[in-house]
Amino acid sequence: MNGPNADAAFWGNRGAAMRYHLGTVVNARLQGSGPPPPEWRRKTNIQAKFGDFGQILKLEVPEGNVASIEYEDKRDAEDAVRTLDGTQMFGRTLTVKISDGRDGGGGGGGGAGMRVDVEAKVAELAGRFSLDEAAVVGLMSVFRERSRLGCNLQKDFTEMGQHLAASNKPSAFICTKLAELRAGRDLGPCRYSRDQAA
Repeated sequence: MNGPNADAAFWGNRGAAMRYHLGTVVNARLQGSGPPPPEWRRKTNIQAKFGDFGQILKLEVPEGNVASIEYEDKRDAEDAVRTLDGTQMFGRTLTVKISDGRDGGGGGGGGAGMRVDVEAKVAELAGRFSLDEAAVVGLMSVFRERSRLGCNLQKDFTEMGQHLAASNKPSAFICTKLAELRAGRDLGPCRYSRDQAA
């Protein structure tokens, strides 16, 4: 068995405590109206602009005009912010700042300065939908990562609740969506009710 399932099987109950080096995340927002140019979606273009400042651990360009760049060293992230904030990329101005979990894709960690308690929200979903342990560990991991990337967690938890309410296998649904969520993609609103899904 390979991949995340092998890790989950090996770590068992300790899955949520797996060690992971956390770097410093920088959010780069491409200003201007309308959709970003196609070049914005190419990670190599963002790597070329941000890579000179230090070792990049992770680079995500979800749908929209925000990219998240995780640097190994906080000083490298600070240098990138100092140098690149206000510069031009693809003819549009870049706003570059260190992520605090509230800025970034679609409104931040929950709205105007509001923090979301990831553990409490995941526990609430687990209780409401009788989620198995693997689904709970996966959700914890993914939502912590999305918080660090500056995703809108309030919206994420609302949409997840809608999807789980419409699913007749909520734990299986979660397992199929973990990779997309980890990559910074949104679930989107649910278009089905449980009656239609049956």
